[in-house]
Amino acid sequence: MKWKSWKKRYAFHVAVCVIAIGIAFSINKNINLKRSHIYTVEKLNQTILRNVIEARTEGDMLVFSGWGFDVNYYNENSGCELILQDTETGEALWPKMKKNSEPVQIAERYTDGKDYSGAGFEGSLKIEQLKEDDVYEILLRYTSEYENGDGKKQKYVKTVTTDEFYYQGEMIEYNPKTFQALEISGSKLEKELEGTKLFHYFPEGTWVYYDEKNIYYIIEKENLEWDRNPICPVHWFVKNKNNLPEGKQECDFGNSDFCLKDRLISGLENSKYIVARIETPSQYITYFTTGLYYNDAGWSYQISKQWK
Repeated sequence: MKWKSWKKRYAFHVAVCVIAIGIAFSINKNINLKRSHIYTVEKLNQTILRNVIEARTEGDMLVFSGWGFDVNYYNENSGCELILQDTETGEALWPKMKKNSEPVQIAERYTDGKDYSGAGFEGSLKIEQLKEDDVYEILLRYTSEYENGDGKKQKYVKTVTTDEFYYQGEMIEYNPKTFQALEISGSKLEKELEGTKLFHYFPEGTWVYYDEKNIYYIIEKENLEWDRNPICPVHWFVKNKNNLPEGKQECDFGNSDFCLKDRLISGLENSKYIVARIETPSQYITYFTTGLYYNDAGWSYQISKQWK
């Protein structure tokens, strides 16, 4: 009887230890998972180029595909993770990621002849995880490795926005809950903007559209102080500095700033908006910085983002 009692006590202690180890492992795993999901979004990163090409549904799953790489840190260990961040609550959803086995085609202006065809990714999550009425900003966290000066491998991790949002089954290039559409239905301006893409909407009352030939600035009149000579800075960046105009290679970017009053198009304005147009400065643009500027005060507002 004593032997059986000892065996029972021993078995009980073993079971307790197994459960305790399991709980500790689970807790440690959850802690590590939370640590791995800590991120800070960088606002002005011009070395990570990316494109979320599509968002599609497959049964009960939402699937994203695209490509991403850092021009300074890219190797076989590089990879991308998508984060869907709720624009209202800040809650983050992490799709399950995998590398896309199919080589991806990336525009020459992004690659400058280098091979980034292995930079494709695919991410998926269950549609039921998304709140139907919430807008999600699509972020990209990029990881790679590099060797420091001592020859030791170091982790490289950066998180940036893709400048894409997901809302009610659609991927959109702006937040639909904060975006204000132009009131130009049936006008000459509406016709002029056919075929253009939105580069950025400034809540201060400025819309920037573009195509291969032109860039359009549509600005609410009430938000301009003409006596201060408003300027629209146009700074554009390329991957290969040889594609910058002569004399600009040392500056690292092209400069096409213009005084707003010099580029107005009288035939396209209306009672609410003025319209300015300039030629698209280069076919090699990767990043573009613009906004509104007054010499006596500097930037009123600005944005720097990837030119897609």
